[in-house]
Amino acid sequence: MRMFAAFGAACVAVMVSVSAFAQGPLPADVTATKLGHGWRLADAKGMTLYIYESDEKGTGKSKCNVACAKAWPPLIAAEGAAPQGAWSIITRDDGGHQWAFKGKPVYRYAREGYPGGTFGDGGSWAVAFQPIPLPPGVATGKTLRGEVLTSANGMTLYTRTDKAGADPKSCNDVCLETWMPAVAPWMAGPIGDFTAIAREDGVSQWAYKGALLYSYAQDAKPGDTKGEGIDKAWHATVLEPTAPVPGWVTVVASDGGDLFADAKGMTIYAYDEDRNKLVVARGEDCFGECITSSWDPVPATEQAAPIGNWSVIKTEAGFQWAYQGKPLYTSKAETRPGDLSGIMLRRSRAWRPLMLTLPSIQGASPNG
Repeated sequence: MRMFAAFGAACVAVMVSVSAFAQGPLPADVTATKLGHGWRLADAKGMTLYIYESDEKGTGKSKCNVACAKAWPPLIAAEGAAPQGAWSIITRDDGGHQWAFKGKPVYRYAREGYPGGTFGDGGSWAVAFQPIPLPPGVATGKTLRGEVLTSANGMTLYTRTDKAGADPKSCNDVCLETWMPAVAPWMAGPIGDFTAIAREDGVSQWAYKGALLYSYAQDAKPGDTKGEGIDKAWHATVLEPTAPVPGWVTVVASDGGDLFADAKGMTIYAYDEDRNKLVVARGEDCFGECITSSWDPVPATEQAAPIGNWSVIKTEAGFQWAYQGKPLYTSKAETRPGDLSGIMLRRSRAWRPLMLTLPSIQGASPNG
């Protein structure tokens, strides 16, 4: 079991002015919060905006209407509003006018907890986001350490944080067997904070804020950061630290990947009541006695403060932790850290384990 540190204080997010946003002016109904890897979009009150994967980009149509629109209210454009920059306006089936970002309609989530929360992120819904400018062959990805720069195939990119970090002569010969340069196209120009630096072997290599980028030979899959701290000089290029979690939360390995667990290492599940109602007809509902006989609530105190998407709610069982507004439980059937048998039990489709860097392996939408 590995204790999951909160990486210090909560990440500082700054609401940026219209002129500071990378995609030009923002509508009066929209704000943007600057994070290390880009801008999170929100409404005028700071409530996160989302896009729906079923909406086809550039069609001018929304596939979220009637019941869907109650759970995901569209961001309505004010009368007289005009398209600007990356923002356009579509006409909904009910005649309303909705903002769209880069051709995709944007929505709020009716069950959002507070400004800056991302309770709706997951399944068919994603946070409306504008990434920082990235050069070809470079992307971003999630790791235990946070959002990092990666290669195109998702492998973590590292920099040297000592004086040799900007010197292409500092890693040659034997060094190149372990550290592989992030290759830039020949004659590549600067892109945002990225520049291309020529090596003695004729290869052009990307650098981020002046520090050369490398992948590590011992990383086996996306999300690995095995090169972190080697020689006290090599470090993953973290753009946005991992969101803080309550102090009692741990991270354990499982057959499905790293996941969040309680202090004893037992897998934490979020109970999705909306999803549960959808499967009642199949005999897989679990309410009342079913819950108390098979699941233990993750207890909390009334005084516990919310942190990130973690908050405290009051249920029939008392005060209990919730994630994205959904109450949290551990399975009474599980006996070892990292166990995932809770999702295999009949009448358990309403639960999903909280995976650290991967979506729910259960396959159920986390947001109903």
